[in-house]
Amino acid sequence: MNTQEKTEQMYALVDRRQQSGLSQTAFAQEEGVNLHTLRYWISKRDKEDVGSGGFIQLGAVTGTSISLRYPNGVELLLPSTIPVATLKGLVNL
Repeated sequence: MNTQEKTEQMYALVDRRQQSGLSQTAFAQEEGVNLHTLRYWISKRDKEDVGSGGFIQLGAVTGTSISLRYPNGVELLLPSTIPVATLKGLVNL
């Protein structure tokens, strides 16, 4: 088994542990894996996830509004569907 295959196998194990709802200790015993080995791969996976630095896509929330309050106390209540260019223009007033 090469390094890539080993990594994929251990990440699959980490995923199964997460989905199982079991503690790390209980899962390691059930799978016959050394607890420290499991913790190593969980840590490695977590570091990789944090290190990706990518963005995640978020869905838009419908039916909400945007509140824009100026320093003089004037507040605008705008629909969340307002075009970004329009909103930018209002912010820069």
